[in-house]
Amino acid sequence: MARIPTENVAEVTMTYLQDGQYLINKHAFVNTSGWDEGSLNNLGTAVREWWNTNIKEMCASTLSLQAIEVVDLTEGSGLGISVSTGLPISGTGTSPAMPNNVTLAIKKGTGLVGRSFRGRTYHPGLQEAQVTGNTVLSTVVDDLRDRYDLLREPLGALIPVNLCVLSEVENGDPRVTGICTPVTGIGVDPIIDSQRRRLPGRGR
Repeated sequence: MARIPTENVAEVTMTYLQDGQYLINKHAFVNTSGWDEGSLNNLGTAVREWWNTNIKEMCASTLSLQAIEVVDLTEGSGLGISVSTGLPISGTGTSPAMPNNVTLAIKKGTGLVGRSFRGRTYHPGLQEAQVTGNTVLSTVVDDLRDRYDLLREPLGALIPVNLCVLSEVENGDPRVTGICTPVTGIGVDPIIDSQRRRLPGRGR
């Protein structure tokens, strides 16, 4: 499906490598002033630094952040940049990694109800010491919630760039234009999830 134009929204694609398998997470950001090459680069750099400063230590050392791509969605598929400086960055956790498919859902809340206003991303690189049975330790859950919450304003509170939930489909049909609702809070479900496509050989 062709990308749906969404005014003033940029999408950040983070590509990881773990045990020979590529993993992808995507985040959308709204900028009320619009995007140009400089602001897209600033966003990509800020996301890299967020991961380097806050997330890598929560991830197994077998996981590495390989690439960051940022695309302006205002015209559906517009200006894009790649961030390569300082990459790859490996996780610095000291406990053995869980299997690639084992993950944790990070929920993006907007204060509104409905599928178009709820988002999630799946944290990669969980470690054995972070999990007991089928549940992630409460201390880890709280820590990850606080660290992902920092992504809501990656360029600082004085710069109008905010994490948002992107919706390009309504009732199963593509929207004419997408909508992106700012995220007001982060939640973490402590029950582990599974993404089979993250297993080696299954695809991104």
